[in-house]
Amino acid sequence: MKQQARLYAGKDVEMLLVAAVIIKHAIANKNFLIAKRSTWVDPFFDNLFTKIDAAFSTLLNINNAKDLRDATQALLSIQKSALDDLVELKVQLEVDFEDEPQTLKNILSDLGFTNYYTAAKRKRDQEALIQLLFKFDTALSAKLKLDIVSAGTSANLLDNIVGYAKVLRDANVTQETAKDLRKDASDEKVSELNAIYKSVIGVARIASTFYKNQPLEKAKFSYSGNLKQLNLQTKKVDKPE
Repeated sequence: MKQQARLYAGKDVEMLLVAAVIIKHAIANKNFLIAKRSTWVDPFFDNLFTKIDAAFSTLLNINNAKDLRDATQALLSIQKSALDDLVELKVQLEVDFEDEPQTLKNILSDLGFTNYYTAAKRKRDQEALIQLLFKFDTALSAKLKLDIVSAGTSANLLDNIVGYAKVLRDANVTQETAKDLRKDASDEKVSELNAIYKSVIGVARIASTFYKNQPLEKAKFSYSGNLKQLNLQTKKVDKPE
């Protein structure tokens, strides 16, 4: 007998994480949304979030769902800013130490750029970003910081990058967030996951229409957009978003 197909892109845990992100956005904007659609009156969004939250443990056997969500949110909150600052720093280092190739090579290696930068930036690899930031935080000694600042880079930029690592440390973000946490699921569990996805994607599609003239708000309700931000590999799905 053929196993029931999943309706969503990504792994089971990824779908639930993205679903939680979308419904959190809905809760934050519920006054506007409810005014546009009366069937979403309280406790509609809260009940849906509770169902998503429970699915981590009941369907996937993940008991630290809140920690996983918090860590994911922490990473999402700093990913773009961290990458922007890392790009700025790398360009300045390459210019400032152009005449000292070995010094430049050592700095880029010590700070994690050599091993992790390409994957973190071009592939939006979240594990690579985590490793780069942690290595940067560990390797930026007072002397190295002084050398970089003396060459022209702002000390604030370096401090900002160290700060991103602190955000991840405080949220206990580790490589676990990048692992494949998908569990073998029965047809019954897949059916329940599909039902959650359909409920959330319904909210997302309607909310996106309400925010059609506000691209930043609209983007918050994009399933595929949130999935890409997590650097979670998508797959071909049976139905479009």
